[in-house]
This record gives sequence, structure tokens and C-alpha cells, in this order.
Amino acid sequence: MSTLRYPSWKNRQWFQLRYNLSHQVAAIDEFWSHSWQASSFWKICLLLALKNGRAACVLGTIFACLGAFATHSGLLPTVISKLFPPPYRTPGFHFEHDFAPWALVSGIVAALLTLLLWQPRGLVFVDRACIHQGDARLKAEGIINLGAMLKRSNRLLVVIDRTYLQRLWCAFEISAFLNTHQNDRLASLVILPLGLAKSSLFFVLGSAVLLISDICAPVEVLVGVPTRGIGLCTWCIGFSSIFKIYWNELAAVEEMFNNFSWVNLKCCCCELDHKVDGTAIPCDRELIAECVCQWFGSTEAFEECVRTRVRDVFMAQLVHGVPFGYPWALALCIGSLWSQMDQATARASRGDHVSMARALATGVMWWTWILPATYLVYARISQWVRKSPTCCRQILGFVACFLLFTVPHLFQYYSYEYISEDNHAFAMLAGTTLLLSLAAFCLLKRSAKQVD
Repeated sequence: MSTLRYPSWKNRQWFQLRYNLSHQVAAIDEFWSHSWQASSFWKICLLLALKNGRAACVLGTIFACLGAFATHSGLLPTVISKLFPPPYRTPGFHFEHDFAPWALVSGIVAALLTLLLWQPRGLVFVDRACIHQGDARLKAEGIINLGAMLKRSNRLLVVIDRTYLQRLWCAFEISAFLNTHQNDRLASLVILPLGLAKSSLFFVLGSAVLLISDICAPVEVLVGVPTRGIGLCTWCIGFSSIFKIYWNELAAVEEMFNNFSWVNLKCCCCELDHKVDGTAIPCDRELIAECVCQWFGSTEAFEECVRTRVRDVFMAQLVHGVPFGYPWALALCIGSLWSQMDQATARASRGDHVSMARALATGVMWWTWILPATYLVYARISQWVRKSPTCCRQILGFVACFLLFTVPHLFQYYSYEYISEDNHAFAMLAGTTLLLSLAAFCLLKRSAKQVD
């Protein structure tokens, strides 16, 4: 991962050192294709989430449980004592409970450290680390044999952004991979837009702030409700803006596919006039042009491949498919489970173990289907807004975002308000939201091919 922190040709000696650490293998687990002109910070964030996200969720949940246990045992202090809102008060427990966000905080800290420090397994090919950058002969051999290395790669991971199709190497790598993986090109090609890192980071951090403030804010209407309302409105405005940027970037990428041309591709060596610190370096364009003509017959055939086959694969995953997918949304929403652990701890500390179990089940409900469905549905709404970004559509998009995240909370509140038996209220809430979430997922998949 540290290789991505050094995109400049001025670090040529460092890359030669990396080359010495590479070794021969029979197969490559992943081939990373990305533009060195894109932000290194966001690429690292995205790849850390992809490679270490599962471990971060597991360890974060374990430490959230430890934080809840420490709070229940009195090892960690409580932050505020308050009553539950009237619909959530269990008969016989109409008194103040002690609240603290330590389960949520412990989960967030553990997940963040896991993202940064976890060492994933697998063999990865990164061009500037695995192809010699100083020796012209070794570099030429590496480029000529790049097709063979792509053929022996089990998966191609593409981090795409506005600059991806402007770079000679990027277009070459994706086309060569598809040319050598005719039968399983869809299954072995993973495409992640760089904007996904921005939207995911905002969602996680914004949700963490909202959840912590919800635990620590007083329950009184004149203080608690305005605090939550202002926080939610601010979060919705930011979330809408982030998704607007995300879809604009994808629209720019699609336009680049339509206008793709070999002569317009850029490469770093030509931009530096083939010299680094006064030393001549080989031209990538000449070497790659030779490979392209061998594989595709001509540069014109290569252009047609990018405009058709490559474009179809990219758009199938990013524009016409369900954005991000359920597993990614599940990882983003796990904070809701950790937050409910704090709610359950507050009830358990007063001996209300039935409500404690119901609070944990509520956390599972919000984590596994309510919030992921909400997240994916709004992704589609924001795409609709981007297609014709009029003032009216943007206002409707914000209203939709606000309603998508407030209506489930209101539905939960009034379910407990008007159904006297709490277990019946929970069963009705869980069943209704599960059916609606499943319907949303099915509609998203059914309409995927009809989305432009």
C-alpha cells in the first residue's frame, strides 16, 4: 500500500528498491490498475477499505462488545443520565438510565486502527514497483510481457477517476486484461470509483457524529429534538453534495469512453521529455504501441475495443448496476449496531434484560436492512437528480434524503407509541421494514438495465 504514496518519477531510486523486493510467482492474485495522477490519499483510503474492511468490521464489533461490557461493569464512566423517550420506556423502569457511547467509540477506534494496521494476504502487481523503472531493457521486457502477467492475474482491480482514461498505461492494462480473460471478464474484473472513498468516509464519520450526539444529547423536546434535527439536516446536505460529486465523476468517465482516442493519451515519460535528473528514460508510448499492434492489430482496433467492450463492462458495474452493492453498504452501516449496544447497556445496567435483548435486535435490524436499503435507494435518487440538475430536482433530492433517513425513525417511534405490547411493536416494525427493504433491493436490480 505504501507504493501508492510515491507517484512521482523523482522517486525513481525508491521504485528500483521496490523492484528488488519483487519475486517470480506462478499466479498473481490481483493486478492493480489506477492513474498515478489521481489523489494518493483517496486511493489509499479506498484500497484500505476494500482489503481491510471485513477485518475492521469484525474487530470493531469485538471491541464494541468489550466497551459495552466495561461500561456495564463500571470500568468506564457514564456520560449522561436521562429517561428514555416515552414510547421506549418499559413498564416498571420509568426512571433515568445511565448512558455512555463507549461501545460505539471502541468500535470506531478499533475499526480505524484495523484499517490502517491490518496486513491483508495476497500477491499484488503494481506497475511501477514490479516493472523496472531505470533499466531500459528490463522495462521493455516488463511492458512486452505485461499481457502475460495480466493473463496470469486472477483479478483486475480498477480504481477509476476522471484521469484514468487519459493515461496510456491505464487504457492499455484494462484492454489487455479483457483480451486475455474472454470467458470470465465480468467475474474477474472489479471496478471501484475513486469517489466511493469520499462518499463512504463522509457517511461513516457523519453517522458516527450523529450516533454519538444521539446518545449524549438530552431527551427533552426543547433541547434534544432541535439538536438531532439540525444535525440530521446538516448531514443530509453534505451527503447529497457528496453523491452529486460522485455521479458527476462517473458521467465524466463515461464521456471519456465515448471520446477515447489513442493520440490523446498521456504518459509521464513524454511529459518529462524522456529525461529524469538529466538521465534519458525509454518511451512508454513506443513500447506500448508495439504491444497494442501485436494484440489488437492496430491502434484503431484498440480504440474500438475501449469504446465498446471496455466501456460496456465499466458501465455495467458502475452506472447500470446497483451502486456499491450490499456488502459495502453493510460495512458502512455497522456503527448503528455498535450504537444500539450502548442503548442495550443502559437498559442492562438497570436490570431490564428483555428490553436489552430487544435493543440489540433493533441494532441488527437497522444494520442489516434498514440503513443499507436507505443508502442504496438514495444512491439511485441522487443519480436521477444528476441527470438533470435543475433547482427543483436538487431540492427534491435533498427532501428525499431527509425523508429516507427520518421516516424509518418516525415509524419506529410511533410503532412503540400506539402498540401497547413492546414485543408486538418490534415484530411489526421488523417485518414491515424487512419487506420494504427487500422490495427496494428487488426494484433496484430489476430497473438496473433501464437506468442511463
